[in-house]
Amino acid sequence: EASGLGRIFPEGRLNAYRMGEFDHRTPASVDQVMGAFFLIRASIVPEVGTLDTRFFMYYEEVDYCLRARAAGYTVFFEPAARVRHLGGGSSNRVRVLTIRRTMRSMHHYFRKHRGAWVYFPLAIICAVDAVSHSIVALATGRRPLETMKAYGLGLWDVLTVKPSWQRKTGATSRA
Repeated sequence: EASGLGRIFPEGRLNAYRMGEFDHRTPASVDQVMGAFFLIRASIVPEVGTLDTRFFMYYEEVDYCLRARAAGYTVFFEPAARVRHLGGGSSNRVRVLTIRRTMRSMHHYFRKHRGAWVYFPLAIICAVDAVSHSIVALATGRRPLETMKAYGLGLWDVLTVKPSWQRKTGATSRA
């Protein structure tokens, strides 16, 4: 995902993050579902917990689905369900902050579930992400300065592990 190769080869294995090879017409058990709309059975909340409020809008569903699966529940994709998601509606006007929040949430998710050792590999991935997106923005003329600023600040946040976004907020998540 960070390299941008998944966007160049949308139907291949390089696009696993965006489920490029997934059959979206067939109901199936999946690792995770999109957080724009998903249902949680009320009976599992006492065991799995609620959404972790330390995530701001990104990765909270990934975290929840992982915790639900770890508790023995199935995460299921149902193609008959129809919801219209206007992607970017919450983030288009605050692009720099959105990218920073995404990188912060990614950092929090991997540290939470994989431990502190992920710091260096994640820093490298975030650096590749920053470079690849900046190159594309420069090549296409699509807000290159804003893109470089956003990814540069996001990388800085990951490298410095800012305590202001790592604080405990009373989330009732169980990991």
